[in-house]
Amino acid sequence: METTSPFRLPRKTPLGIAENVAEWATGLSVLDQLYAQRPAGCDTESFLRFSLEILGIDYHVVSGSRDNIPHTGSTLIVANHPLGCVEGVILAELLLQVRKDVKILANEFLKLVPELEPLFIGVDVFDGANAHRSNTRALRQANQHLEQGGALLVFPAGEVSQLVDSKALRLEDKEWSRSVSTLIKKNKAFTVPVHIGGLNSKRFYLAGKVHPMLRTAMLGRELLNKKNRPIGISIGEAIKFKEVNTSITDS
Repeated sequence: METTSPFRLPRKTPLGIAENVAEWATGLSVLDQLYAQRPAGCDTESFLRFSLEILGIDYHVVSGSRDNIPHTGSTLIVANHPLGCVEGVILAELLLQVRKDVKILANEFLKLVPELEPLFIGVDVFDGANAHRSNTRALRQANQHLEQGGALLVFPAGEVSQLVDSKALRLEDKEWSRSVSTLIKKNKAFTVPVHIGGLNSKRFYLAGKVHPMLRTAMLGRELLNKKNRPIGISIGEAIKFKEVNTSITDS
């Protein structure tokens, strides 16, 4: 049975001409062609590996070790968000090698990909009409997962890093959400800091200054330009709740 591709736009114009142009301009048409090559019936882990291989994306741990991630118990992995999409795929594959119970709190659009749907707890990052309700539900699910001793990956800034120095191409996350502190406190979770290296194009970050949706529209093209550009991952040591309790309480 034919399934609808998550990389095709709903057809609303005659012959779908406008949608075809938009898919070409944003790189969605290429992603759709690549998605069609996925192995039949592949599970989440197989799909993650397929995605990275077909996009030519490579990553390696440059500092620390995946052994820093506790194998059991309530664990919150916090990461910066420089690329907008690919870091979720990379960290998902890496974390699943250590924790089969990992969930990722991220943009709800990623749940449109059926193979990724079980992995993500979706949040509305664009403040849509039902954003408050859906995001409250997402935080409740995230908290429940930690209560059950699970591992949760979050990007505390809630959106892609901003370009703060265009000449030096220096990025900076927005102030991290206090919801992260609440999750740690409530569940007495281990915290594992992760840093993702790499950059998107300069125009991607400049587009974000105009409007977040414009930046989002460019994510497809940015996914396609990471070939032969290895992405470095740094994994800090796990921090016990009692070691961060004071700073969290004060935040």
